[in-house]
Amino acid sequence: MMYALLLHIAAPLQAWGTDSLFQERGAGSAPSMSAICGMVCAAAGADKGSEDEARIIAGFRAARMHCAARGDGPSRAPLCDFHTVLGTRAVNGAPLPTVVTRRFYQQDERYCVLLESADRDFLQRAAEALRNPRRGIWLGRKCCIPAEPPVREPVMPAAEARRLLLNGPRRIRELWWQLDDTAGADLLLRDRPLSFGLPGNSGRAGRACDYRPLLRITDPAAIAARLTE
Repeated sequence: MMYALLLHIAAPLQAWGTDSLFQERGAGSAPSMSAICGMVCAAAGADKGSEDEARIIAGFRAARMHCAARGDGPSRAPLCDFHTVLGTRAVNGAPLPTVVTRRFYQQDERYCVLLESADRDFLQRAAEALRNPRRGIWLGRKCCIPAEPPVREPVMPAAEARRLLLNGPRRIRELWWQLDDTAGADLLLRDRPLSFGLPGNSGRAGRACDYRPLLRITDPAAIAARLTE
C-alpha cells in the first residue's frame, strides 16, 4: 500500500534552482526533491555524511514526489538580487576582478508537495522532524524562511492525500507529476539526491543527484485525472 505526506510550501521568497552555478543562480519552477530532502535532513539534525542522512536520502530515492502550484492568477515575475564576489580566480589561478552574480527568487508562490512511499515509517519520521525541527529549515536558500508550518495533516493513504490535494481551497495552476520511467516524460530534472557532499566540506565535492522523469500538466481536467487515477 502507498502512503503519502502532504507538505505545504509557502513564503514571500523561494529559490529552487537545480542548475544554479557561477554567476547565474536560477529560482526554478517548483520545489526540487533534493531541496525537500535537504530540508528533512536539516530538520532531523542529520549531519552531512552521517548514517541518518544516508537513511533519509535512501527514503527519498525510494519515494515519488509530485508538486502542485496553487493560485488563481499567473505567477509574479522572479525577483533578481545582485551580489558582488571578491577574491575569485580563473582556472589557471590568475586573480579575477569583482564578479557580479544574479540570484533569482520566486515571489509569493504557494506549493503543495505530495511525497508518496510504501514506507510509512519513513514518512512519519519526516513529518515529525518537520513539525519539530532540530535545525533551521528554509525554502531553497537561507533567506527563504517558510511562512507557515509545512506539515498540517498526518501521514495517510496516497489516494486520500491526492483527493485532499485536488480539493484544496486554492485551485491547482500547474502539476509536476513524477513518472516511474522516462516514457511520456516531458522533463528530466536532475534532483534525485545521491549524496549531499563530504563531511566538513561546504563545497560541491561529493555532491551528486540522479535524473527524475516528470510530466508537467496545466490542463485542469488532466490534473484532476492524475489525482484521481
